[in-house]
Order: sequence, then structure tokens, then C-alpha cells
Amino acid sequence: MKVRSRYERNSSYWYHVQTLSCVRNLDSVALDELQEILLKRELDTFVNDKDFYDRIGIPYRRGILLYGKPGTGKTSLINAISSHLSRDTYYLNLKTISDDNELSAAFSSVPANQIIVLEDVDTQSKVLHKRTKKSSSFFSTIESLSIDKKDNTGPSGLNGPMGPSLFSKFSLSTFLGCLDGNILAEGNIIIMTTNHVEHLDPACIRPGRMDVHLDLGYCTHYQIRKMYKTISENPKAEFPKDILEKIPERLLPPCEVMMTMVLYRNDIHLIPEKIYELILKYKDMSPEEIARQMEEEALREAQRISEESEENKEEVNGEVKDENKDEKDEAKDENEEKKEEVKDENQEKKEEAKDEVKDENKNEKDEVKDDKEKKEE
Repeated sequence: MKVRSRYERNSSYWYHVQTLSCVRNLDSVALDELQEILLKRELDTFVNDKDFYDRIGIPYRRGILLYGKPGTGKTSLINAISSHLSRDTYYLNLKTISDDNELSAAFSSVPANQIIVLEDVDTQSKVLHKRTKKSSSFFSTIESLSIDKKDNTGPSGLNGPMGPSLFSKFSLSTFLGCLDGNILAEGNIIIMTTNHVEHLDPACIRPGRMDVHLDLGYCTHYQIRKMYKTISENPKAEFPKDILEKIPERLLPPCEVMMTMVLYRNDIHLIPEKIYELILKYKDMSPEEIARQMEEEALREAQRISEESEENKEEVNGEVKDENKDEKDEAKDENEEKKEEVKDENQEKKEEAKDEVKDENKNEKDEVKDDKEKKEE
């Protein structure tokens, strides 16, 4: 099996981030049963349909939109699709894009038969947000004040919300052109994820750009049973029916169910009871309240990771600073030692030279004395 990699984009090129595990595939994630069937069929059809695309003359690309509340497995599903197709993933963050040319370059430079990922796309740029008549009028007014109107044109050459504004770095029209696939290498799949599909401009997610829409919700009984089989590593294992019937469908977030099962994987018999206990946590909460809590927990976790990263950075900087100080102190000590050695050597040389001069003077005196004595005789 091919070794897969994850790539990310900086301002000018894609760079390797990590090597991905090859053990995950579509069977490792628990989708709603109908969604599971739909996704497998769509992926298999796309992979085997290149001749059809060539024959009718449309770009050989696919768009998949994964949307739903936090904790429903969007990121895990991306990894599973990548593993199922043995393809690398190219994660693009639109916040790093400086202009239309850079956006086009990012999409067009991905090799053929790979997966381009735009995760939480609604948070990456307001260019992709749905425009109301009021906001469109506002943007048009702002754009009309732009100094260089040549850089502010939409697809028809007119100023408007399809062109870049003072608040964006690239235009919606260029982004839509990238999704259309005319500049993509053949066989690429674009996956967009969002927690708020209602925020996105309909032009971004219509068929032909995002061809497959999967609304990932909270757990059905089918998903709970499948996760239980996966964790127990026994395809014949069955989640107790009497407990399952007491669990309301679409109440429990898949991430909570999976993590509970993972924690108790060495005590399989406890899992049904622990899953049932999750009902007490969520039974009095609406789906919106659960989603809000999941988002808050995700933000806290992101904040914790960020703080840990800063602490590690400060710790590393401190270690480097200490190492530099130690090196300076060592260098200083070495210099002092060398100075002392040179000083001692110079002193020895002076003493030796002094003794030599003294001896020479004594010898000369002795010779003069001897000569004098000889003359007197």
C-alpha cells in the first residue's frame, strides 16, 4: 500500500508535514448507513469514470462537502477517504493566500489524483460567505471607492462582490474558477468542511463544484453498533439491544461515543453502560446547546494547545539562552586560561632571557679578569 503524506501550503509552495497512517479506511469510520453507501458508491464511480469525463469534455475532478455540528467526524472522514483511495492530502488555508494569482497557483500546483482539503472553510475567508442584498450593496459602494478599479472586477469586468474588495485578498470569482476544475490536475478531489453551511455562498457549494453533500449528524443506532464492532475487533459483536433502545438517536456526538469506547476498550462489558451514562450528560440539552458546548470545548482545547506551544517555545528559548550563556562563560574562561598561559610563558621567557644575559655578562667579566691576570704575570 502506498505511503501517504499530508502537505500544507506556505506563501509559495507545498511542503511535507507528516506521513499518514495507512490503517484507516472507510470501514474505520461510522457514518449513517445511507451516507456510507452513497460515499462508497460516489468514490468508486469517480475513480473508474475517467473515460466518461474525457468523452463528454468536462474536468475530471470531484467536490465533496462535509458539514454538520462539531464532533461529528469530519476530519476523521477526510483521513478515511484519503486512506481508502491511497492519496495524499493537501491542506490549503485561505488565510495565507495574498491574491488571485497565488490562489490559482496553489490549486494548479497540486499533482494529479490527490485530495485538496479546505477545513472549516467558512472561518478562513469572508469572501466565501453568503451575500445579502444589503451586504452586496455595501461591498459595491466600498469597491467603487477603490483607487485601482482594474483590480476590482468581477467575471463580467464590472465592479461588484465577485471581485476582490478592500476586505479580501482574493476574489470569489477566482475561487469559484478553481472549484470548477479547469486549472486542476486530472483526478483531484476537493473536500470542504464547515460547521455552518448556512454561512457559505450558494455558488461555492452548488453541484458541479461540491457534487456530494454529507450532513454529518449525531449518532444513529447503526453508528453506535458499528463503532462497538470496530472497538471490540469482533465483526459479530453486538451492542446490547435493551440498552441501545434506551438511547435516543441523534443525541450523542460521535466523538464522545468513540472516545468513551476507546477508554473502556479493555473492559468491553462496561462500554454499553458508559455510553448510556452519556445520556444523562446530554438529555436536557438541545442539539444547538450540545453543538455550542462542543465548540467551546474545541476552543478551550485549541487554546490549551496554543498555550502549551508558547510555553514550549519559551522553554526552548530559555534553554537556548542558557546554552548561549554557558558557551559564553566557557569561552570567557578559556580566554582567561589562555591569557594566564601566555602570561606565564612570557614571564618564563623573560626570566630565561634575563638569566642568559646575566650568564653572558658573568662570562665576559671572568674573561676580562683572566686576561688581566695573565698580563700582570
